Amino acid sequence: MFDISLSIVSYNNKHVIEECLDSLYKTQSSKLSMQVFIVNNSQTERCDDLEEKYPVKVIQMPKNVGFGKGHNTVLPFIDSKYHAIVNPDIIFTKDIFNKFIDYLDANPDIGCVAPLMFSEDGTPQDVYRRELTILDLLVRYTPNFLKKIPTIGKRFDRHLMKDVPKDKPFECEFIQGSFLVVPTQMLKEINGFDDRYFIYAEDADFCKQLRKTHKVMCYPECKVIHKWEKASHKNLKLCRIHAASLIKYFCKWGWRVW
Repeated sequence: MFDISLSIVSYNNKHVIEECLDSLYKTQSSKLSMQVFIVNNSQTERCDDLEEKYPVKVIQMPKNVGFGKGHNTVLPFIDSKYHAIVNPDIIFTKDIFNKFIDYLDANPDIGCVAPLMFSEDGTPQDVYRRELTILDLLVRYTPNFLKKIPTIGKRFDRHLMKDVPKDKPFECEFIQGSFLVVPTQMLKEINGFDDRYFIYAEDADFCKQLRKTHKVMCYPECKVIHKWEKASHKNLKLCRIHAASLIKYFCKWGWRVW
């Protein structure tokens, strides 16, 4: 059994994955046994040659199956104590997986843990959230000038957990799915992500599922760089997919307004 396994889902971003893998193998302890999978959702960009450059296994999908289903593809193959769901645009700067393993070993009530994430310029990212509600979504997509209204701004900051100190471990209601570490057995028991979501909201759904029995935490001792593009804010097609995923989420878990 490996100490940790990782899955990275690719869609026409092999160059970004190479940067991620370079940083991974430069920073993580050689004493740590790792199993790394690249799931390629693209039919126009091949990733097979990554197996020649790195100790990874590439799984070529017949079509773009989306984020959650892509990560679920590795479930029959992973043989590890813990599994990390990692975005292609993550950059490792320090050895963090040993810290994650020690933390999870010491806290069996935790079902999912994430690092602190920063932009390349060192800006902390707001990827830690409270429960999704209709009101919070409306506030989140309110024009920035309206967020200067105290009531709206306070609600926006609350949803993004800006009121919570980030210098010690803190519990979250959901964490954006760019980097999550989960006990592998637990991941298999819940069958990974709900693959009815093509992309977006599957992370909120995943965390809500885990929180039925376990905590979802951020562990600030571990830090990574996340080259976050926020693609759905810029692309109309992805914006529609995002909206459809949110509708699926609320249909599944209830239309919580407040």
